[in-house]
Parts: sequence; C-alpha cells; structure tokens
Amino acid sequence: MASVMVQVWVGEVSNAVLQEALTNCVTADKQRAYTDQEISQAVSANLSLQWLDDDRIEQDINIKVMGLYHGDLTNLKPAEKVDFLVVSALPGDYSPTHGSLIGSLNNKGISVATLAQNKAADYEPELPCWISQPITSTQPGIAFDRILLYEPADPVQQSAQHVQDIFTALTRFVGNTTTQTTVAMPLVSTGSGGADPSAILTAIFNGAKRTMVTDFLLAGLKIAVFEASQIGSMTTIFEQLKNQ
Repeated sequence: MASVMVQVWVGEVSNAVLQEALTNCVTADKQRAYTDQEISQAVSANLSLQWLDDDRIEQDINIKVMGLYHGDLTNLKPAEKVDFLVVSALPGDYSPTHGSLIGSLNNKGISVATLAQNKAADYEPELPCWISQPITSTQPGIAFDRILLYEPADPVQQSAQHVQDIFTALTRFVGNTTTQTTVAMPLVSTGSGGADPSAILTAIFNGAKRTMVTDFLLAGLKIAVFEASQIGSMTTIFEQLKNQ
C-alpha cells in the first residue's frame, strides 16, 4: 500500500513530502500505518529522480505539471514512466560518447543511430526534430515509449531559440487528441553541443508554458539536471521563471 501511494504522488512532490505523507498515515485505531523501513523502501523503489521544484497550470479538470529534477533519465523507475524522452545531438552525429545521454542509452541497448534509420516521423529541415518508432527495451531504467531527437544546426548559437520546435514537433506527432502526454528531457545541447544551461532552461520553461496553456494535453514535463554542480543555479533560475 505504501508503494501504491508513492506512485500516486510521484513526479509532483519531493521525496521528503512523500515520506512525511506516508509517516502521517494512520490505521483505524490511530497507529502508524507504515514503519520507517516500509516508507524508505517504498520511496526508493518508486523514485529515481530527485525533485527540485515544479510549476503547474490548472485548466478546468486538467492539471499540467512542469517539474525540475536531478538525476539520470536512463535510470527511471516504472512509476516515472513518460511517453517521450527528448535527446539532443549534433546534426547527424549519434555517436554514443561517454557521459552523454546517447552513450547512456547505448549502454542500455538502445542505439539512436539505429533508430534514425527507421523514423516514425521526420520534421527536418523545417524543424530540427525527428521521432523514433516505439521503444521495446525491457532494460531496467528505460521508462519511455519513444525518443524525440533534437539536433539544431548550430547548438551553441541556435539551440535555445529553437527549443520551441521540440514542442511543435510533439504536438504535430500526437495531434489533436484528448490523450495526456508526458515528456522527460535533459538540458538539451548543453553537453557536447556547448549551449548555455541558463539559456536552455529558460527556453524550455517558456516553450513548455506556451504549450501547456493551449488545449494540447502536455500533462507532465520532467526537466532533468544531470550535473550536480548545476543544481543550485538551475533551481534559482526555475524559481525566478515561475514567479515572473
């Protein structure tokens, strides 16, 4: 039961809030429902990403949440599953380099270069994006259905200004549907692409916000900061953006 409650809350609150909520659960005779060990096991079993902050939009019965996290997007728990994982690359270069998201995917048996040979949708050159066929991997940590590949021509100069194209490609592919869509993405193009993380986070936040205020059901977006050294600065920027 503790595990089920974690799955209900996952993605919108911090580990600390989850632990507190489960700690405060009581039985009919006012006794604690779960031991500390049960709570710890439930949280760790269902959460991989560390929650940092979130922003949300409420539209009638729809609640759309954009969250900032720290962690590895190739090490997700089943409760953290999303429909699309956004991956960035230098144009046409899907080399599985050490330390890159493409490299981590390759280590889990998912070759972006192979996926590129049989795309489900290709929006280039209008948009620097393509979408893969369904991912069928059963490897632990792989909890997404498709990859949306983002490859701006000049990542340093153009990535931030073209981030909106990610959401445009997403809405074109999903179409006008009542199905809720969930997405996870890193700070795209900030690795070997060399883009400025602050500019990228700002572009992602604004692009997601513009998409979420429409009728398109982008129900959840997880923005993952991989480098621990960037947590402080990215959290500060996210808070400024949601309060502007």
